[in-house]
Amino acid sequence: MFLFCFRVSYVSSSNIILCFFNDQSKAIEILTKDLKVFRSRNEEVFKELTQLLTYNNIREHELLSTYQDAISSRKIVMNEIKEIIEQHPMLKGKLKFPDIDCQRLKHLLNARFHTYFLNL
Repeated sequence: MFLFCFRVSYVSSSNIILCFFNDQSKAIEILTKDLKVFRSRNEEVFKELTQLLTYNNIREHELLSTYQDAISSRKIVMNEIKEIIEQHPMLKGKLKFPDIDCQRLKHLLNARFHTYFLNL
C-alpha cells in the first residue's frame, strides 16, 4: 500500500523528476524531506521508503521483485486491493465484483467513442 503513496509523491513533484536526471543526490534529499510525513505515523514505513531511494532499480528489493513491468504491476496491485476490499468485515458477503474481461472494456470505450464522434 505504501508504494502507491511513494509513487504519487514521486510523480507529483516535477522538481524531483528534474533533479533526478540532473542531480540524484538533490532528488534524494527532496524525496527524503517529503517522506518525513510518514515518519510520524509509521516509522517502519518511513525506513522502507527511504531504503528504496538507495536502489538504482526498486525491483531489486525482495518485496518488489514480483513487479516486473507496469502492466503486471497494476494487475498485482488491483488483485491485492480487491482482496483487501473482499476481506473487509463490513463488506463481506455484500459486495460482488463484476466479471469483465479485458476486451470488454476496450469494446465499450470504442463504442462510446464512435457514438460520440460519428453523431456530431
